[in-house]
Amino acid sequence: QQYDYLLKRYLLNIERENDISMKQFREIQETLHPMGGLQERIWNPLQILNDFGTDVFKPSTYPPLSYTFDHIIIKP
Repeated sequence: QQYDYLLKRYLLNIERENDISMKQFREIQETLHPMGGLQERIWNPLQILNDFGTDVFKPSTYPPLSYTFDHIIIKP
């Protein structure tokens, strides 16, 4: 009887872990193919602009990178 109980609990635990993994795969699938279609048909830059305004793409949001032509030698 105890063996059957442990076996049942073990199988339920495996099933729960598989459900969690499958949920994560479904989330990835929904991100890659929203509503079963193509991303470019669903996600649009205009939606981002409407939701967050035009400041999203301004340089103050993403500071400019500094470039130098100096060589850096890294020694172990």
